[in-house]
Amino acid sequence: MAQKKISKKHLEKRVAKLKKKVATLTTGLSKKQSDLSRSLSSVQKKLDKLRKKDAPGAGLASLGERQQELLQTTEGLRARLHDLEQTVSIVKRASDEFYARADALEARVAEAAYQAHDLPRVPSNLRDATELFAASDFVLEAFGPDVQEHYSHFFRMEQQAYDNSVTDWERDRYFERI
Repeated sequence: MAQKKISKKHLEKRVAKLKKKVATLTTGLSKKQSDLSRSLSSVQKKLDKLRKKDAPGAGLASLGERQQELLQTTEGLRARLHDLEQTVSIVKRASDEFYARADALEARVAEAAYQAHDLPRVPSNLRDATELFAASDFVLEAFGPDVQEHYSHFFRMEQQAYDNSVTDWERDRYFERI
């Protein structure tokens, strides 16, 4: 099966987008877990308060019903908190696995970029870059012949000015020898 070539920039964008999604999910789950823990704590305090309270005989039956309701609510909240903790654990494991895969993918992309000898190279000096610019069909089509000629002339004049100047290194190096 032939693999589709994907650019490094495209992969980096996908990895960044996925990292952002994982961070958002983790933050949201942590907030829900925190909210649920606070609710459970509040209900538990109310339940403890009711257990400590000694009500007279007539109110004892309604107090028992209320305690039962709170106990059921507490158990329901505990079950939800447990489910949420499991979900957070699963998301964290998935997040760790995702980051490991993303790191491995980034390493493979970087390695492939260094091994790609058939890719065109960026010119290493202004003279070569100017000639490439002046001969570029893309520049001609995108900007027109006037713009291409103007910038080509400008860069050639820059190169000529550079060639005519004497650098500090040349002064230091050759002044000693004269």
